[in-house]
Amino acid sequence: MEDVSSVGIRVARWINARKELFASTVKKLGTRATYARSQEWPE
Repeated sequence: MEDVSSVGIRVARWINARKELFASTVKKLGTRATYARSQEWPE
């Protein structure tokens, strides 16, 4: 059975990877609408 903290670390890494992917997608699109929408989500 896995340690709860190691699961939490893996989840945190997965979320981080998704955020980076989203950020790079926003940069590629470069549209003001997408950028404005992304700013609604605080870090």
